[in-house]
Amino acid sequence: MQAVGFAPEPEGSSALGVLVTPWFMNLMRLPLDAAEPLGPGQASRQRIGAHRLSFIGAHEAAFGPYAMCSLASPMFEFADQDAAVATAHEVLAQLRLPTAKGEPDAQRRRFSARTWRSARSVPMNLLAQRLRLQPGAAHTGRRYP
Repeated sequence: MQAVGFAPEPEGSSALGVLVTPWFMNLMRLPLDAAEPLGPGQASRQRIGAHRLSFIGAHEAAFGPYAMCSLASPMFEFADQDAAVATAHEVLAQLRLPTAKGEPDAQRRRFSARTWRSARSVPMNLLAQRLRLQPGAAHTGRRYP
């Protein structure tokens, strides 16, 4: 398991990063202030830069509240941990791109309601298409060990 790229978001109310495990890759949003987090099992579409993604709230007694958005599950599309981590870095880079005024509307059209209507797992090739990721070593189609 590996935590990738966790950093405070520009508005400062939460930290964003990716949790990579042998079973799944989730975009994680961790609250940093007293803002009301999503309740366990509660779903919400949330803005990340120019994108709106579906998150599900969760809570771990030893950790506290957090929200997660599935990026890949199962992890069969990655050759190894390094490929999965490289993909996690690229996802975060794409989500953290600066946005110009008016750009979120165009991005919302790309992230159609049909595609992101729930927080169910999204196949990695669809995620790559939605975030305009370049094909390469991070997405090989081989089984994750």
